[in-house]
Amino acid sequence: MEETLKKINDMPSLSGFGRPQYGCIVGSTLDKREYKTLSEAQHAAESDPHCTGFTWLPKRKKYKMRSGTIVNTDCKPQDYSYLKINYHMDYDF
Repeated sequence: MEETLKKINDMPSLSGFGRPQYGCIVGSTLDKREYKTLSEAQHAAESDPHCTGFTWLPKRKKYKMRSGTIVNTDCKPQDYSYLKINYHMDYDF
């Protein structure tokens, strides 16, 4: 877990998004695609008004668009999510 949190803390800041958080955003969008890069995921999330952020899926090594505002920490150990800044809450672990 400590290694995962260090990796998340080292992730880049994205304009329009809060800092990455450990966990998976609860809720999917109608966009069922999975994105290979952080840049692709950021662009897709910015373009979708129903999207609140995106989550890294470690098993698939891809990002998935999400529509919820709750970040569930009861998930795979390497999951992390970016919420759009207007949905982001700053949690300390």
